[in-house]
Amino acid sequence: MIGLSAEDVAVVRTTLAEAFGDGAAVWLFGSRARGDLRGDVDLLVECPRAVSLPVTLATRRRLEGALHQKVDLIVRGPDDQRSAIDAIAKETGVML
Repeated sequence: MIGLSAEDVAVVRTTLAEAFGDGAAVWLFGSRARGDLRGDVDLLVECPRAVSLPVTLATRRRLEGALHQKVDLIVRGPDDQRSAIDAIAKETGVML
């Protein structure tokens, strides 16, 4: 059981698909992936195309407004360098 309601998951999926395309893969990780209802919402998004910082920031603000929660949003395009957090998110997270 993840720490987001079905409605919140639908909002996340819809918002991210609108911003980054249907081909974007999304992982929920951190406390919410472990089922805690406390803490921010940590999301990793891998996009099939390059993504600009303004789009990422606007999408994060949109999610925060819709979810009424702080959102940490990591977005990676195909040419972006990966970091340790990417691996952790995929290993410990839940794909939405």
